[in-house]
Amino acid sequence: MKQVLRRAVAFTATLTASVPMAAQAQNVENNVPIVLTWNNEGGAPTGAAFDTRSGVKTFEKQNRRLVGSRSSSGQVVAHDISVNFKEFSVPLTVHTWAGDTRVQINTELWSVSCRPADVRRINAVNSSSGQTKIIGAIIAAHYIAEAVGTACPKPVRTKMRQKYFTLSCNLAKKVDFFGLSQDAMRAYAISKDTGQREAEACQRAVQGEAFRKLNGRLEQRMRKNDLSSDQIAQAREIKAALVNLSTDPAWSEGAAQFDLDANTLAAYEAKLTYRESILASNDRNYAEALTLNQKLQGQLDDADGRRVLGKVSINERLLTEDAAFFTTRIDQAAAQEALNSAAATANIDQSGI
Repeated sequence: MKQVLRRAVAFTATLTASVPMAAQAQNVENNVPIVLTWNNEGGAPTGAAFDTRSGVKTFEKQNRRLVGSRSSSGQVVAHDISVNFKEFSVPLTVHTWAGDTRVQINTELWSVSCRPADVRRINAVNSSSGQTKIIGAIIAAHYIAEAVGTACPKPVRTKMRQKYFTLSCNLAKKVDFFGLSQDAMRAYAISKDTGQREAEACQRAVQGEAFRKLNGRLEQRMRKNDLSSDQIAQAREIKAALVNLSTDPAWSEGAAQFDLDANTLAAYEAKLTYRESILASNDRNYAEALTLNQKLQGQLDDADGRRVLGKVSINERLLTEDAAFFTTRIDQAAAQEALNSAAATANIDQSGI
């Protein structure tokens, strides 16, 4: 049997430490660059590109690395990427998170074919292996599984499809920058009768972890009682991201895995609104503080609203006392303005005498 050698590149990926998130608009930018680098020119990819609904956006070649980013928004964005080599292409799904500086993927040269030794090498890699080996085995298994025209027997290609998926699934569960690609799911679905169902179950687990991470970010902020205006904006963005993902068809598996509690989100919004009323009062904007207070008091009219407010220790007595304080300050300001106006009118009258 004639053996055909092919080269694959193993990737090790690390996210750099997150930088503090600044105040963000409702649609926070997520243009985190993805960087591909390699140690050996012989194993260098010929290029890479984002596969988007509007077409392909290529990575820029900078010396011995490929750098790509695309205009996108959201707390977490899934990017479908094709990494191209001289004789084949590898599809990857990479997640970028708002607030991270970049995703960096370093390369290591692998040589694979249908030789038993290569298959054993790939099969020896498991979820406890390092990321370099895991992603290298993913790429190598993908190549053997899809290497049409080589001498690889069908049973070998089938096993490699299963290994390609299993390693992808386990890594995607383990780290938040790696996603489970549709290609890996497809490969597994055609490799065994229960493949489609198992692939969907893995995607639910992977996407469910993303929901849990977002929810953790939100809970971290909501544990504070002295949120600043910037932190309120951040909390609202994360809350909006959870709601948006739950209705996004591309994240439907994760939405099914993570039970988004509407009452808890409503309680968080009430707490943010209450904090805004206090900040407005601190700025002596008592009219705005009273408006926000009245918005919350409107939720006291029904039992569900009272339960939601109770989750964050907001009750009728608290709102009534705050409203009385804001109203007093508004009345005092109005009275002072009336005195100032009367004094100004008296001065005018006297000057006209």
